[in-house]
Amino acid sequence: MKYFLIPANSFNLTLASLVFFVQVRTISNTKSLAVMGQGYCKFFGAHTCFHSYIFLLVLSYISPINMEVVYNETITQHPDYSFEPFGKFGGFANSHSICQSMVTVVLSISIVYASIFGYYCRWSSLKVLDKNKSSLSNKNMILFKSLIHVFFGIPMNFLMFYMIFNKTTRVFESMKYFLIPASIFTLTLSSVTFFAQPRAVSNTKSLAVMGQGYCKIFGAEICFHSYILLLTFVSFVGILNVHTILYRMLSIKYDQPKLIKRWLYIYCINYTIPSSVLILSHIPPKNMEAVYNETIAEHPDYSFEPFGKFGGFANSYSIYQTMVNVVLVTSTVYAAILGIYCRWNTLKVLELNQQSLSKKNIELFKSFIHGLTLQITLPLACYLPTSFFYYNKYIGKEKLIISEYSVGILLSLPAITDPMLNMYFIVPYRTAIHRMVSQKSVVQPEPIDMFTSPPS
Repeated sequence: MKYFLIPANSFNLTLASLVFFVQVRTISNTKSLAVMGQGYCKFFGAHTCFHSYIFLLVLSYISPINMEVVYNETITQHPDYSFEPFGKFGGFANSHSICQSMVTVVLSISIVYASIFGYYCRWSSLKVLDKNKSSLSNKNMILFKSLIHVFFGIPMNFLMFYMIFNKTTRVFESMKYFLIPASIFTLTLSSVTFFAQPRAVSNTKSLAVMGQGYCKIFGAEICFHSYILLLTFVSFVGILNVHTILYRMLSIKYDQPKLIKRWLYIYCINYTIPSSVLILSHIPPKNMEAVYNETIAEHPDYSFEPFGKFGGFANSYSIYQTMVNVVLVTSTVYAAILGIYCRWNTLKVLELNQQSLSKKNIELFKSFIHGLTLQITLPLACYLPTSFFYYNKYIGKEKLIISEYSVGILLSLPAITDPMLNMYFIVPYRTAIHRMVSQKSVVQPEPIDMFTSPPS
């Protein structure tokens, strides 16, 4: 694999270096497409930024290049934009040319082709692995899992805390009451996942929950309860993100603090959803010994030595376990729908109040809303597959080996993505990180919050 991993790492390193070097921003005009570099490429001129953007794309060089035309058209068509940080820039003089259209088509086709071909290879590989799983070491599976370890989420959340307490401007002061609890939940989620590193193995009747992390030192009970906490905090994070975007919508739409607080208190009913996951998981009687014996008996080709003694859910088909899965799925979909509605309503109100709000404040809040929307909708891609794994077993389909290792990883992904999205879409945090990286100390005036005071 070294002969493939080395070139892949070389390309990834080159890609990451180019992104950092360019820090590209593209703006569409009537005819052209402006390509601006906010990174170090701007010190070398517009041509360097342009060529860094189209690196390795042959078709992009066929069309005639006219940087001056692109620059003039962009300045003319976007007088409300501030292009000072980018210096002189250029781009594609004719973004509607056949060559540029072919570039877009080639990129789209290659992505779809790679996905289809990759999924076929994945399906074929997993099929072969299932046939030969008795001859494969369980330690190899553990090694693959460790490549995408969630420990990365812990420092990201600590960095988020630093940003909240030290880099929050007055315009986002009221949001600290939501950002702090959200960061606490994501930090706890990341820590519990690292502590447990769960693996779930399906049996005929039970569901074994094994701990690959430090929880196994404290016994099967601790690993089992850590897994339930993981499911609970996953649901809490989604509900809290919707609470945040709801507050932002209400504070923009209404100038009545009492009305806003009333709606925020009413929304708190939704926190019974994650609480129900915690309660329902503990109602069925526990029988760790039965789960352990059934797992050992049904999987003689597995090596359970790294996990020590383990337990799990004695009856994974019980009404309580079914309700837990239903609650997780419906809460994820419900949060996404409500979040998208709040986003649409908030952006609509911002458009209607353009005259009474500064453009800078509007852009700040739009960016924040876009980030929250991603935080709310991304769990659909994380949690729904885990439910599919559950129902795949429930309807008697062939078991997917990948499901045993992916549950903990998929459930904990928001612990990594949420702080990253916050630090990117909350403009003051992004600016602070950019200054930390570039060692700049330019002080900009802080915008003043035009909305309500923070909830109490």
